Amino acid sequence: MKKRFISTIAIGIALSGISAFAEEGTAVAVPTLYVMPVTTSSSDTKDVVVPSIEVPSSVSPVTERAEVIGAKSNTRIQARGAQLIKERVKSLNQNAEAVAKAKGLTADQKTAFSMFFSGKVVELNALGVKIASSTEASSTKALVSSIFTDFRVYAIVLPQVRLQKRIYEVQNHIAKLSETFVKVQTKIDEAKANGKDVTVWQKNLDDAKTLVTTDTTKLTALMTQINALKPSDYGTTSKSTIETVNSGVKSVAKDLNSIGKKVRRPENMKKVVNSTSTQTTSNSLVR
Repeated sequence: MKKRFISTIAIGIALSGISAFAEEGTAVAVPTLYVMPVTTSSSDTKDVVVPSIEVPSSVSPVTERAEVIGAKSNTRIQARGAQLIKERVKSLNQNAEAVAKAKGLTADQKTAFSMFFSGKVVELNALGVKIASSTEASSTKALVSSIFTDFRVYAIVLPQVRLQKRIYEVQNHIAKLSETFVKVQTKIDEAKANGKDVTVWQKNLDDAKTLVTTDTTKLTALMTQINALKPSDYGTTSKSTIETVNSGVKSVAKDLNSIGKKVRRPENMKKVVNSTSTQTTSNSLVR
């Protein structure tokens, strides 16, 4: 059986950086934003090519401890707060640019992410104004501390966005599979019309559809779980949530990549024997 291959563009965007904002000067890596590449398998259902998706790499939980500020000068505390905000605003803007260029998201999804990033930048800049206008050291320290307690850009926001993005990409891939199922069904119907026994092929397609329905439900639950993540979860449930959602997305991607084999046209499909026929030949049994 001749196989057809269709190649697609593999997209990989990685933004990374280091921010020395951790306690006692420990450098903390800013998490990368990963755009999931989409490939196409060579699974052949006559002339129907079944798309596949690359299983995403892990989104690792990031440590972002609240900074212990030893300075007593209000001016120095303000300067440190301004630096911390500047680093985070830069990271948010970089990630926003990467999402805007991603090809695995729909226009509406990109718009939603853009609004999210813009909102976070506005909030951080507003905090920066408060820090700059604070005149008392203890009050300024409290404002600087809120960069961690109210935001956690590196430990919560960016991992959250990365996982949301991957879920959207897998959901978009499922939409492509749904289109593929229609084409495969057309091939099955054609084979049946030509007198072929398509019982096995039809069952395999139905099983693939059931798998997609199940995985769609899983993705919805994973999205709900990661959407609920908030800065106050840091140090308690954030690590387990990120790991659980990451594992779930990878599992779904693997499931979906098994569909190519499920809906592949069987190598040998028997002819359906006409019960009224009195003559049977080998050609009427096996094609």
